[in-house]
Amino acid sequence: MDNPQTGNLNINALSPAHDRLARTLATAGNILLQNHGDILPLANNLRNIAVVGDDASLHPTAIGYGSGQVVLPYLVNPLQGITNYLSNLKSATRVQYAASANITGAKAIAHGADAVLVFVAVDSSEGIDRTTLSLGDEQDDLITAMVAVNPNVIVVIHSPGPVLMPWQSAVKGIIMAMLPGQEDGNAIAQVLFGEHNPTAKLPFSVPKKASEIAVNTIRQYPGINNEAEYSEGLLIGYRWYDAKKIAPLFEFGYGLSYTTFRMSELNVMGAIANHDLRLKVEVTNTGKRAGAEVVQLYLGFPAAAGEPPKQLKGFEKVYLEAGESREVHIRIPEERLHIWDPQAHHWRVQSGQYTIYVGDSSRNLPLTSSFHV
Repeated sequence: MDNPQTGNLNINALSPAHDRLARTLATAGNILLQNHGDILPLANNLRNIAVVGDDASLHPTAIGYGSGQVVLPYLVNPLQGITNYLSNLKSATRVQYAASANITGAKAIAHGADAVLVFVAVDSSEGIDRTTLSLGDEQDDLITAMVAVNPNVIVVIHSPGPVLMPWQSAVKGIIMAMLPGQEDGNAIAQVLFGEHNPTAKLPFSVPKKASEIAVNTIRQYPGINNEAEYSEGLLIGYRWYDAKKIAPLFEFGYGLSYTTFRMSELNVMGAIANHDLRLKVEVTNTGKRAGAEVVQLYLGFPAAAGEPPKQLKGFEKVYLEAGESREVHIRIPEERLHIWDPQAHHWRVQSGQYTIYVGDSSRNLPLTSSFHV
């Protein structure tokens, strides 16, 4: 306060390094949810590609609003990113575009195309919460219309959270692009054409239908007479699906790659008693290209603790060349076992048997072990 800042706060700090970082972060945030028939990555010598949807060009959704809003110095929309990518490769692939409202035009360019890329989006803000998990704006109908004329449909979703996907089984590919920022188009092009191998994982679960989520009554949200009932308690996100034995469409921690991985040889070292517990697991890239996997560690508490069935307590991302194996180490400090005792008003460790689950998502945990406190 003694030395106030000078200059113009509205001036963006731009540099080539900043732009490269923005692209790297945006690219790394794309989550590959579905890839039937290995339709992705796309070859860069296809005859023609149809790009459909307002989100691809006319009204791209790349940022959040309210506290999540930033002033973009520029925005590369998906259509620009795709055309620029192919142009830089001197590819002869023809790219055609149709807006969401132009269903007739969209069907025309989709018919006979080697691939149809449908871009859809939702947004929200403080005070403007989403009233439904549906895509809305007839975007589901747009996807269905494209599937009717072409079997090779890939859906790219820009969203701050999960959306309902009634068309999931009918499309070949699904990418959750989230809110990638100014390098949106360049980032999605790198993922679609395989320059970047997807490594991101879902930070939420995607339900099959709206009635299966934890908060699904008016009493819970928006509440009655300005009072909301938090009846879900500790069962937030994947914990709800586990406790209620509901299978989501895509679970928390899920995310595909253009290669494949195997986890093996789980080894738990030490015991939690005023110090850390450590474990190691072998991860092997069993595919034909380099990529990254995220080893996820979930912990099941003794029944007397009253905790959800299992909870994420550690994770580690490992980059591997094709055929490479590496030992991954994860540490569990004792405080991650603490639960709150409302009677004693302090944190404590519940005695009993704990179960360790290791895998690549909250629902795919092939390696298990246990320890007793």
